[in-house]
Amino acid sequence: MFLGVLMILGSSGIPRGIFVATTILLKILGLPIEVIGLLAGSFRMMDMGITTINILGSVVVAAIIGNKEISKKEESTSNSVSI
Repeated sequence: MFLGVLMILGSSGIPRGIFVATTILLKILGLPIEVIGLLAGSFRMMDMGITTINILGSVVVAAIIGNKEISKKEESTSNSVSI
């Protein structure tokens, strides 16, 4: 079950990666894999939204970290230049 959770977390930024994760999860739970065919229609719309939100979140976090690094660099440069 732990491996299934890791697979779902790791596939969030990959378009249509949820199909692989769901197949693994169904196999772990002992359910028939044919259920994925029934869910494919609704997964397409959900997957596009999930992928977009996850990628947007990654971009926001990268921007925040980048701004903090720039401010740290400016702060350290201004402290070392003062006479």
